[in-house]
Amino acid sequence: MHGLLSAAAGWRVERHEATGDGAVLTSRFDFAADDVLMAAFPFAHELVLEVTLSGPTLRVATTVHASREAPVPIAFGFHPYLRLDGVERADWNVEIPVRERLRLGPDMLPTGERESIRIAPGRLGGRTFDDAYAAPSDGPPSYSRVEAGGSSWPSRPAIRTRRCSLPRTTP
Repeated sequence: MHGLLSAAAGWRVERHEATGDGAVLTSRFDFAADDVLMAAFPFAHELVLEVTLSGPTLRVATTVHASREAPVPIAFGFHPYLRLDGVERADWNVEIPVRERLRLGPDMLPTGERESIRIAPGRLGGRTFDDAYAAPSDGPPSYSRVEAGGSSWPSRPAIRTRRCSLPRTTP
């Protein structure tokens, strides 16, 4: 299933506008309208992405609407391939508020088992996080954060800290 929607045709832009210190883009995809996709993943749903850039913060909100009465067994994992000019990846500071790692089987699908985990905030260094995690389901939404001082991404030299916020995507 990984990458099923990569470069899929059929996205409709619903909102695209500049704001005072950034921009907003909202798009919708009707998964059920594509027979090929439904053959690969037979769960009718609509997907809405709202991407907001506000100053140095990027926010990606994902909403799934089931098109039928049946639930949609779905989770999302975003791979934020960010580049911060003048700052080595190892020097980024990260905060990833997850509580559990999902155990995967040999087919790379979740087995239903979970293990407790805490990822210490701090310098990224050589750490990688290419696993399936569950964010806290209680309380307000949690966000991962990447910060790096002195960068020019996006190009706003007056702002010394850059931040990328990604909402939790798996309960």
